[in-house]
Amino acid sequence: MILSNLHTHCWYCDGRAPMDDFVKFAKSKGLSSYGISSHAPLPFLTRWTMKEDDYDSYRHDFLRLKELYADDIQLYMALEVDYISNYSCVKNKFFQDKPFDYLVGSVHYVDKIPDGKFWNIFGTLEVFQEGLDAIFGGNIRAAVERYFECEKEMALIGGIDFIGHSDKISSRAKRYAGFDRKAAWFTNAYGDMLQCVKAQGIKIEINTKNLESSGLTSPQQDLYPLIREIGVPVVVNSDAHLPYNVDSGLRQAHQLLKNAGIKSINVFYDNKWQETEI
Repeated sequence: MILSNLHTHCWYCDGRAPMDDFVKFAKSKGLSSYGISSHAPLPFLTRWTMKEDDYDSYRHDFLRLKELYADDIQLYMALEVDYISNYSCVKNKFFQDKPFDYLVGSVHYVDKIPDGKFWNIFGTLEVFQEGLDAIFGGNIRAAVERYFECEKEMALIGGIDFIGHSDKISSRAKRYAGFDRKAAWFTNAYGDMLQCVKAQGIKIEINTKNLESSGLTSPQQDLYPLIREIGVPVVVNSDAHLPYNVDSGLRQAHQLLKNAGIKSINVFYDNKWQETEI
């Protein structure tokens, strides 16, 4: 099968090495298809997203590497686009006149805290607690349901190819007594999001970033049967921020999916999406 990784980062955002190093590792690890998807610029500055002014350099570096490695590996250029409800999305002017092979859609921010800043649910634990208390009165169920609702909104807007780390909020929510992955409300909230994603022709990422360290993907393995039941196509990526993570957990995730009855994954290869048997 085609070994592919379409969710990766580099120095243009919060990745920890130049684009060149990631591509060298991808080639050495035997990947056939590799996509570079730095965090897209937001309307406000952050320490982890690419700046708009860096786009031309980003594309120049990509095209240089694509030509350099043309005989060795297929390279594709993308961005991971943040969705912030009623504020920022793939419809922003920045994305409209630029050529991308595909786009990843992710949710990192959920609504505003009283000081006017958007709540970064993957910031520090203190930031998470602050937003949970200020926006949801400490109700972790309400926060998780809102997170999946934001992913539904993102899917309905369209313009993305797959949703990244769609269950990532669980990594924070698990600390709270009111969070229960086995509860009907959790399954229903995630299932409703999946139904919307399928209806929009969008894929779900199986993110293997923490698989080797924690044994868990995002979404976690207990959601694979639901993904199979609803019939949402999946993409397997490592969300690499370090070059040696370009293939972390990919092969293991393929086997986990196969064990759960999911027989195929989607890859971007030969300049198009293709379904390939695991």
